[in-house]
Amino acid sequence: MPDVLGPAALELLALSESGVLEEVGRRLRVVREGGYVGLDVFIFLVSYFYCGENVGLRAFYERAREAKKELAALGGRRSLMTPSSVSRLLSAVEAASVRKLSSWLLVEASGVLDVLRHPWVQTRDARGEGWHVFERDGRVHALRHRALPEDETRPAARRRSDDIAAPGYSGRKRGDVQVHRTVLQHGGSGAYLNLRIAPGNGERRTELAADLAVLRGVVAQLGVSPKRTLLRMDGEFGWVPSLSLVREAGIPCITRITRPGLLDQLDVRRRLVEGTWCRVPDSGSGPMRSAMDLGLVTLRPDRASVREDGTPFEPIELRAVVSRYPREGSAEHGRVIEGWQYELFAAMDLEADAWPAPDVVAMYFGRSSQENRFIQEDREVHLQRIFSYCAAGQELATLIGLFTWNRALACGFKMAPPPEEMPKQPPRRDETDPRPVPETTATVEAVPQPQPPPPDLLAQTQEALDHANAALAELTDALDWNHLLRRRVGGWRYLTGEGLLACPANRRLAPTSVGSMSRSRKMRIHYIASAGTCTDCPRRAGCLNSVRPGATKLTCFLVAPDVALPIQERLQTVHLLRRKLRSVDAMTNPPPNRDRRPPKGTPLPLRPCEDVSPGAYATDGPFLAPAVARRRFREASRQLQVRVRLHLPAVPKPNPLFLPSASQRQRRRLSWQARTERYALPDGSDLEVVIEAKAEVLRRLGLPVSGSAAA
Repeated sequence: MPDVLGPAALELLALSESGVLEEVGRRLRVVREGGYVGLDVFIFLVSYFYCGENVGLRAFYERAREAKKELAALGGRRSLMTPSSVSRLLSAVEAASVRKLSSWLLVEASGVLDVLRHPWVQTRDARGEGWHVFERDGRVHALRHRALPEDETRPAARRRSDDIAAPGYSGRKRGDVQVHRTVLQHGGSGAYLNLRIAPGNGERRTELAADLAVLRGVVAQLGVSPKRTLLRMDGEFGWVPSLSLVREAGIPCITRITRPGLLDQLDVRRRLVEGTWCRVPDSGSGPMRSAMDLGLVTLRPDRASVREDGTPFEPIELRAVVSRYPREGSAEHGRVIEGWQYELFAAMDLEADAWPAPDVVAMYFGRSSQENRFIQEDREVHLQRIFSYCAAGQELATLIGLFTWNRALACGFKMAPPPEEMPKQPPRRDETDPRPVPETTATVEAVPQPQPPPPDLLAQTQEALDHANAALAELTDALDWNHLLRRRVGGWRYLTGEGLLACPANRRLAPTSVGSMSRSRKMRIHYIASAGTCTDCPRRAGCLNSVRPGATKLTCFLVAPDVALPIQERLQTVHLLRRKLRSVDAMTNPPPNRDRRPPKGTPLPLRPCEDVSPGAYATDGPFLAPAVARRRFREASRQLQVRVRLHLPAVPKPNPLFLPSASQRQRRRLSWQARTERYALPDGSDLEVVIEAKAEVLRRLGLPVSGSAAA
């Protein structure tokens, strides 16, 4: 077996002996006419990711070609898939089957539950109690569109990325479309627990609900109360719909509050000046932040935010924490007030004595550890590529890559498990920030309130509009209407003094606009009936061509420019006065507000938190170094020399003219078991595996020192 395939051979042997491969074959079902099944692509991709080299699927296959039968035999299969077969199978994968496999594969089959049960992966709060911290964030894979010429000499252009990518917010990455990947990760161990891939910006609520279901399942397997877990999320989830889903799941969380207008309220400004600021523990590399509890704030949902069943979200009350640090210029988040940038954070369902304000802010900015793990993932598993232009196929390939990440973590942890005894937790030493908040921070510029118009403004505007209509009528009265209406039969007439036209049904049409010059160097004057005028007209069928119920009659006349331009100018005055009249009338007699929610811009309710002293300890943990565990396992597995001897019995080729069973003669659909057995090792196969390495390496991997053999 080539050295590059040694880790893959060892892993396939372990997965086969533990029954994981058999269970994957049962769970991962891909509907196809024939050929390979889900188990085959799982074996291929596990081997590919354990190769550890940043190459494509075809380059990996060329390196494994000489040992492809032996490598497949370790998984109980007759042959290793080709890259083209992998591509076709990934294109046939359905998202539902991948998501049924996801949680089981990442959590149970990988063996990371043993890691999650160890106390070293927990974070201890100020009361000395352990918490499981979970990370939730997304990654974007941006794709650039090349130019596709389109003309009659070429077939219609079709981009392969149409099914997997869509336009969206890509941040600093450049691209025309993007693929969004959301992951749920255990913060203390770096283990991946769930995965979703979607085009564009993803499906925020659907993905969050799926992650919360997985999180609760993992917590139940660990035997931990959901109240002892903490979900750390990006600020894009600091809205009422997302926070409501998290609270309904019973999971405490930390995120940003996306309501910077809260910092413009007078009661909040006074709290900024009067409160006690404590320094936020940090590494000393960034700005020196300080934080304090702001109080319990009630966030209201946006007017367009509704649940899947159409019902509105209820307001949600949560604990708000504010931080500050010196900053010049505009704010990146929150507000810059008197040379200080203030940022708001939600500590939902977290008690202030267990999680004081400085620890909440430090915990939120600890999210940077997940960004570091994304870089480690790119370096170790090489997932920054497109494996399939089918979203479900890409999700399956990425899922298997993250499975190998979790397996390396679990195996490295098992090689040298840390002791159960926890380090002594240091005492708490809060440091008050002596930097004063400027007194002018407590002043808020009053927002000018709209004043009602003077009582006589409505009458004055109506009078001006009447004068403008009269002046417009004088201009239109001067037109030669006998000449203009000469071709209109059926009783069309002009109403002198009113400036209106009357149709044969005695419906009124008013001048509305003056059009541009026509080919005859004349201008068009448009007359139109008001809305609803022609709805019940008995002559409608013979008068209008439109089938819209609300359509009204429109007609026009050609006149000389020297006559039309004064009419156009007067029409503009009339339209302006009509808009002004509607505005004045709305301010004088506002319509009743049927919306029960407060108007936009209403201050958010804020009440003080219960004044409690923080716990006696400094928040610390987790203590596990997951990158070291993964590296130790990979380094040890690369020191192995795997020898595989495979003997396949001679199996006669079936006669295509002989169909012994009724199912073959009737061409029935094969059962899942029959599909899996199509490329299984034939009965009577002889497989012998010998693993050679130094005695110390074999002991660390849990293998017999004399070697390992399996038949």
